[in-house]
Amino acid sequence: RFITKRLTNEEDLELDNNSFRTIIYDSLLKSIDKQDIVVGETEYINELVDLLVEKATPFINLLEKSIILELLTRYFNQIFNNQINSLTDKHSEAKVVLKVKNKPIEVIFEGNKCKKFENEISLLNKAIYIDNPYIVDSLDKREFINPMGDYLNPMDEYLRKLIVSDDNIDVMDGIIESVLVKEKLEEIYRALNCVVDGQIIEQNSNEFYLQKDGYKDPIHFGNLSNGLKAFVLVKKLLEKGILKEKDVLILDEPEIHLHPQWQVIYAEIIVLLQKHFDLSIIVTTHSPYFLDAINLYSIKHDIDKKVNYYLSSIDNYNVTMEFVTDNIDKIYKKMSTPVDEFETLR
Repeated sequence: RFITKRLTNEEDLELDNNSFRTIIYDSLLKSIDKQDIVVGETEYINELVDLLVEKATPFINLLEKSIILELLTRYFNQIFNNQINSLTDKHSEAKVVLKVKNKPIEVIFEGNKCKKFENEISLLNKAIYIDNPYIVDSLDKREFINPMGDYLNPMDEYLRKLIVSDDNIDVMDGIIESVLVKEKLEEIYRALNCVVDGQIIEQNSNEFYLQKDGYKDPIHFGNLSNGLKAFVLVKKLLEKGILKEKDVLILDEPEIHLHPQWQVIYAEIIVLLQKHFDLSIIVTTHSPYFLDAINLYSIKHDIDKKVNYYLSSIDNYNVTMEFVTDNIDKIYKKMSTPVDEFETLR
């Protein structure tokens, strides 16, 4: 750490071996209590410095961009199980372009390897991805395998660490934010309490329970229904103060584990989160109940001007996203196809 800090403060990183050795030697002495150095150890320290110079030089000479490309390659391959590029044309490019205030962040993959990364803007807000409520079962386990037999993917593991981490907690941390958001949370909690009418408690170091009214003993998170887990997860994110203004929340088919009435409640919670925290929320759904609830509650809570709708379709192995905010009936029509088939059967 000493060495890295010294190197990043150097105006010219193209150091000769002697300068580089001096930096390592000085940094090593700073990390050792000089009173612990006894007579005769100077030669040993010099040998250690020589070894560190030999080991560290290749890393210092690596280009930062090369490291970033390798990191992105490993991360995306973990997420997509080594299938980043098109399965119909493995030699084609896979390109992701995100524009924020007309400044692009661009990532290009070829042959399941990241070959280009350009960013003209640094994102300061975090993105939270939720694709299933099983993450709740992992909160009191060091290593978790979900019911499908898989280890948590990097995005789920990131979410898990956000929730359970208590590193360097100070009693003053987040106290101003906590006071400011209390009024915002009241409206959200009223919706949440329609389903989760209890308090989340922690016992035996990172074992989480839901203390519901009328129950003598609290319910372990693992024993909750999958629908309840979805609501408990949102409640935990709010109680820990993890969701901040301007953050990005990505929900992949959140209605899957919810019956129609709870889909409606969950949809209102999403709308209220956007309204009070100014979040950017991306939601995918196959449920007409859920879509209708998002639409109507966004109008009720006066954020409908911020809501955009897209319809996905596949044509010749290519997925396109059509902007249909001015004609969301296209989505309803596609969702009604099974109902039309039922009518034919009836």
